[in-house]
This record gives sequence, structure tokens and C-alpha cells, in this order.
Amino acid sequence: MRLSRPKATMGRFPACRLSKAATLGGGGSGLFGVTYAATGRGEVDAVESDALAADDLRVNATPYPQTVRVHRAQVEQFLAARGALDGRTVILDPPRTGLSPESCELVAAAGAGRVIYVSCDPATLARDARRLTAGGYRLSALDVFDLFPVTPHVETLGVFDR
Repeated sequence: MRLSRPKATMGRFPACRLSKAATLGGGGSGLFGVTYAATGRGEVDAVESDALAADDLRVNATPYPQTVRVHRAQVEQFLAARGALDGRTVILDPPRTGLSPESCELVAAAGAGRVIYVSCDPATLARDARRLTAGGYRLSALDVFDLFPVTPHVETLGVFDR
């Protein structure tokens, strides 16, 4: 069973014209942040709390020293110190447990124009979507990707706009 058709799916998502982005809650090894930097469209703040993943992220970001800033920190710490994210797009890729309530509140308070939320657990995405919409965002697009056929696991992608 195929849950998603990539060509048709991508056409349904609002255009992602980014000039700056922040990857939060799973900067990980740089899958999203470094890939975005490679497009040459703008700067990225990549936030990862795990020491080993942050080290991998630094290595993977080496080709983009002018565009990728790696921050080893908890999302809450980064957002509290960073403050406003006005007009930026935030890419969230949290662990299966989702975001903390504080992270959701801080993302909403920071004023990012768009939040792209990648989730490996639809239940935590639903919980966090409720928090983001309470913080002033609206769900613009949502899709499910069956990346692990013949398992109960799916990836979801939600786009939230102000």
C-alpha cells in the first residue's frame, strides 16, 4: 500500500521560499539544515542537544561555514537566548516524544513566519499541532509518508503558517 505520491504531494505544499531557517529539536546530523544550506538560499541555525549528533552536524556543515551555525543546546535554551525569529522558517524534527510544552510556547512566542514539523509519531504531531495552533499558527498542509513499508511506522510533515 502506498500512502503518498511524491509528485502530487509536493504540489500541495505552500511554496517554501526561505532566506533564513532554523532547524530545532533534532538538528541531528544536518539532514534538513545542511541540505537547505547546500541550496545556497540562505543561513541556517541548526540546534542539536545530543553531543555525538552535534559533532556529526559540525562535520557535515564544514562545507558551509558562512551559512550554517551549529548550536549544541536544548531547543528551549536556544530559543530563550535567541529571542525573535521574525520571518524565519523553523524546521522541527523532534524525537518520537515530540516537543516539550515549553518548546511549543517558545516557538510561537519567537514569531517564526512558518513552522515545518517533521514527525515520526502522528500522535505527538497532533498534540504539538494543538499547541502551535493555540500559539497563533494555522495548519496549511499535512501529509503522511510511508518510508518504512510493512511496519506501523510513518513519517508525517506538517506546515504551519501565521
